[in-house]
Amino acid sequence: MKYIFLGCFLPDAIYPAIVKNSKGSVSNAADALQKSFVEGLSEALDNFSILNFPSIGMWPKTYRKLFFHQYNYTYVTHKGKNLPCINPGFLNLYMYSRHDIDVKAQQNIGKIVESSDETVCVFVYAIMPRTMHACYKIKKKYGDKVRFVLIVPDLPEYQGVRKHYLQEVLLKRRQRNYDIYYHAFDGFIFLTKYMADRIPVGRRPWTVIEGIYNFKDDVSAFAREDLDNTKSVFYSGTLDERFGIMNLVDAFCMTSNSNYRLVLCGAGDTVEKIKEKAKLDNRINYLGQLPRSEVLRKQREATLLVNPRTPEGEFTKYSFPSKTMEYLASGVPTLIYSLPGIPDEYLNYCFHLEEMGVDALYSKIEEIFNADDCVLAELGTRARDFIITNKNPYKQCARVRDIINNWL
Repeated sequence: MKYIFLGCFLPDAIYPAIVKNSKGSVSNAADALQKSFVEGLSEALDNFSILNFPSIGMWPKTYRKLFFHQYNYTYVTHKGKNLPCINPGFLNLYMYSRHDIDVKAQQNIGKIVESSDETVCVFVYAIMPRTMHACYKIKKKYGDKVRFVLIVPDLPEYQGVRKHYLQEVLLKRRQRNYDIYYHAFDGFIFLTKYMADRIPVGRRPWTVIEGIYNFKDDVSAFAREDLDNTKSVFYSGTLDERFGIMNLVDAFCMTSNSNYRLVLCGAGDTVEKIKEKAKLDNRINYLGQLPRSEVLRKQREATLLVNPRTPEGEFTKYSFPSKTMEYLASGVPTLIYSLPGIPDEYLNYCFHLEEMGVDALYSKIEEIFNADDCVLAELGTRARDFIITNKNPYKQCARVRDIINNWL
């Protein structure tokens, strides 16, 4: 069997150029997860290649270039495996690029299927109109000569905040199309078990891989030296109100210790509020958007990593926050809420909250900052070992290899 990963990650060599030409942020979390799947799947499965359409904004609204020029290269995995990676060129015109990517995906996969005596298995990352329609058309044309496995990191209805009625109309239209496109897929990989309730899987097989930690992004943990006696809370990611960011800011502001720090980086709808709070409390440090490598280093410098997302809101059932693995792998103590999308086993390796509200969050931060340093260090070490040992690309994707043999 031949295997293809159909993705939308940002190739390392052209990542700086893509960031420079983007009018807004790029999705580092999605980028990292895809590369983790590539790392693990390519090690578990032979005859593996990549077809990739980098996720960039559309010209002229959110990207500065009208054309994305074809970029083919050899993707080198962490273990040194060389994988052919094709990034077809496309016209990046607003509202047209999706059609062009759709056509190019059909052409490229079609060529592979027609030239192969073996069945072709395509791992498709994410629910997106441009690739979902392409898979549907290819399946109609080639039948079981090609098998599609859909990796579902998010449900479309919970991606971002829709501010206009037209956005809701477009989403409903897409949902109707998705219900048709789902028939092209032979199996599903979900990030939470609840996703199977929202996608019409029928009798088709599915499994859950809540996330993968990629060694390629790893920065070795180190012992902090609190020479100035400061203790810092760190958060990185989307700074949206619905993710509880202002609860974290308000809880921190309730503390009075002058040696405490709150460090935030990312972008979202609370940035202006955070800046206003920082004017009133000079212990708050907003760093803006940082390169992923810098974010990972900042995590290691913190005393406590916090994800203030609460289980309020149905969307929490359908997501596994990627920062959960990042935080735990850092070796720094982590505080999260018990979310339905996070398996219970993770709660053994971090501090967690059941009680909602700013007061409860404030009390927990104070409790952790007053805990014995040895206790905190031991928890951080156990958490890192848990992620590195059990949630690495090879361990997680070995499960995919085993079930693919049964599925297909």
